[in-house]
Amino acid sequence: GRLRIRCGRERLGRKHQTCTSPVVRLVHSVLGLSLALVGTQSAYGQQTDTVPGLGTIVREMPTDLWRFLSVDTAIVLGAGGAAAGIAHIWDDDLKQEVETSVRLNDALQPGNTYGSFPVQVVIGVGMYSLGRVFDSSPLGVAGADVMRAQFVSQMWVQALKFSVQRTRPDESDDLSFPSGHSASAFATAAVLRRHFG
Repeated sequence: GRLRIRCGRERLGRKHQTCTSPVVRLVHSVLGLSLALVGTQSAYGQQTDTVPGLGTIVREMPTDLWRFLSVDTAIVLGAGGAAAGIAHIWDDDLKQEVETSVRLNDALQPGNTYGSFPVQVVIGVGMYSLGRVFDSSPLGVAGADVMRAQFVSQMWVQALKFSVQRTRPDESDDLSFPSGHSASAFATAAVLRRHFG
């Protein structure tokens, strides 16, 4: 049988714990991945032997925002949006009746920390800084691309959050969709995969 629970911080006995259905988590992750993958095209890639300066990185960011607007992006976001719309039909039922596992929630907790935007930016700044200090073009260029990917993904994610106004399961605000943590984590992952395989 299923355990009936209410989605709320007090009922779960955890200060920051929320209950979200697995379907909703999957849709959030897919949309976050979609935003990250289409928004992380390197202007530098393996085309240069030097680490770009901070001015170059900042100057490229507005261009990166516009590169996001493409047919490929529309296809990916259309599929993700359709999946989110279909999953939304079952939201109320899934919010009221969900199996919870303290062990699973504990296992997923690091994603809440390490998937956050500030942590991902620190990763990019750290890689970039090490690349500049040790004159390592691959590391520095990858770090620059992580910073740019974080900027692009979060600009679009935050714009969508304020447009969609989806309430969080714990009703703390109306900015739950799409997942900023998923977008940040997958933006970094996409850049690292592109640079290092």
